[in-house]
Amino acid sequence: MKIAEGIGAWHNQYNTRPLAECAGRAQRAQLDFVIVKYGLRAAEQAYAKAGVPWATERYVYINQPEREADMLAAAVDNGAVFAVINAEEGRGGWGPAEEGAQAIETIATAFSNRHPAVALYACLDTRGDRLNHPYQQAALHWCDGIMPMIYPGAFRPGQPLAYIVRAFDDALKGKDFGDQRVYPVLQSYGWDDPPGRARTMGAYGIRMQAGWASPHPGCSFYTLHHATDAEWDAVCALKPKPKPEPLPAELLLREMQIRSECVGLANSGWLGVLHDKLHAIEAESE
Repeated sequence: MKIAEGIGAWHNQYNTRPLAECAGRAQRAQLDFVIVKYGLRAAEQAYAKAGVPWATERYVYINQPEREADMLAAAVDNGAVFAVINAEEGRGGWGPAEEGAQAIETIATAFSNRHPAVALYACLDTRGDRLNHPYQQAALHWCDGIMPMIYPGAFRPGQPLAYIVRAFDDALKGKDFGDQRVYPVLQSYGWDDPPGRARTMGAYGIRMQAGWASPHPGCSFYTLHHATDAEWDAVCALKPKPKPEPLPAELLLREMQIRSECVGLANSGWLGVLHDKLHAIEAESE
């Protein structure tokens, strides 16, 4: 089962960047997954072609749970590695009403009947007392993990830097997620945009969020394409780059010979000593 661990990003219908550029961003950041808005088939194919695992996400409606499950399951049929219920309160009908719990249960069970080995997550706004709403309690029970929305700039606009910490507190502090895994969804955009802020704000904001999210098994950035180049550079810097493979002894020797020739040291006696030492190291490693 592919799960949402590691670092991921979201791709929604408001993208204006070429898909090849988006796929390149995902590769450069070494993303573990990209969550693609349901129905954006060209985007799904672009990430698949680039070798980036993609998942599906829908803003689900409370009055059509069976249809929502069918659409999420159909995306898995097309290659999605997991699915996300986006149940942000608003036009979808989600709120404190009791019927929300039944709708979540119906979506989750119908999806699981189609794809029992595929993870299903719920992306929720857990600020305030929302986690106590019936639909969020149902998500805790029926889904494989919770993705709390943590958007410091959007939810706490114009506040000082401490608002990043407060935004995490708003969504997570004192909340009882039970045994569920929590995968925070973080804001990747807007850090460099407000007038008067230095461009380093993007890197700082993203690093701060990632640091606060680090106790959890994974996180994702909303969105891959809205981030400026500077902001996306900060996302790319989060993952340590693999160290290059060491050169074989003979290639290392040849490289040093070439360098020495460039400075007129081709006949230096130390090359012979180095040659013997490198062969001794190789023999010990065999």
